[in-house]
Amino acid sequence: MSTRKPLAILSGPNNKETPMIEWYWNKVHGTLCAEFPIAERRKLDAVILPDGEDREIKELSLDGRDVIVIQAKAKRLSMYLMGQALFSPILIKRFHKPRSIRSVALCKENDPILSSLLISVGKKIGVDIEVEEYPDAKLASMSESPGPRGTEMIKQYRDQEGGTLLEKLRTPDGQRIHGVIVQDKLTSKKESPGDDILKGQDVVVVYAKGKKDRPYRLGMYLMGQVLFGAELVRQKFKPHSIRSIALCEKDDDILHSILKDIGRKVGIDMEVVVISEDIPFNEPTAQSNFRQPQGPDSGLNAVLGKWPGDETDDEIAAELENLS
Repeated sequence: MSTRKPLAILSGPNNKETPMIEWYWNKVHGTLCAEFPIAERRKLDAVILPDGEDREIKELSLDGRDVIVIQAKAKRLSMYLMGQALFSPILIKRFHKPRSIRSVALCKENDPILSSLLISVGKKIGVDIEVEEYPDAKLASMSESPGPRGTEMIKQYRDQEGGTLLEKLRTPDGQRIHGVIVQDKLTSKKESPGDDILKGQDVVVVYAKGKKDRPYRLGMYLMGQVLFGAELVRQKFKPHSIRSIALCEKDDDILHSILKDIGRKVGIDMEVVVISEDIPFNEPTAQSNFRQPQGPDSGLNAVLGKWPGDETDDEIAAELENLS
């Protein structure tokens, strides 16, 4: 039986992931750092050096070490957790130089479709990922819906881009796809998951996240939905082409570049679009706003026939000198 103290940093009445991380730590042992800081105030749930001393510390150097990064959710495996598990080791490699790295998605209930997809995408981009199921049947609820603000953002984006917005399609595991925009006119309004409504179509998959209290910054939750949601749409509905859009209220340069790079590797065009409440997205600037009426003494009429005139080269040079 372990004689270690309970995890100090993650402990708290509202943190359902603490016993999960501690359970996994007891399996592999080693040096653990909970809430490992990375990339501008972001934190990973935990990192473990399996060949290190069996203890918890607050600071840890990963350079030249074998590393396990843990992301945990006290719920069924979802695209939120998948995004964290996939992108966390990529972030670590951006800022550290580990000898090797393995990513663990720790959940309370596995999903064979999603775990297979996660591991498959990980292999494509060179990330070693495994899914661990915590032996506890009690699941925490966590909505992955866009919410009122996200729904508004999706409709703003559709109004700008045009097309037909479908909001009731679901992935093979039953999760709602926030939005799919089809440019061509659909022959059917049905959105039943069994329909071939997207087959042969050029589609845009849209996921959005916004907050009422403060702008939502691009994060690994939304990145996971954009990547894996598009993969599931591609597999299930077989569109002709697919783009995937992350709608947020504040961009993140580091995560944005990672998302674009992964998109190229897996063959999905992924983009981040910022929609701010301060700058309404659905009010494009009209070119007519910049047009000024021209009269006899304005525009080209103010120049034509006026210069050059009878001035000598020396006079022109003197005037240009005065203007400089």
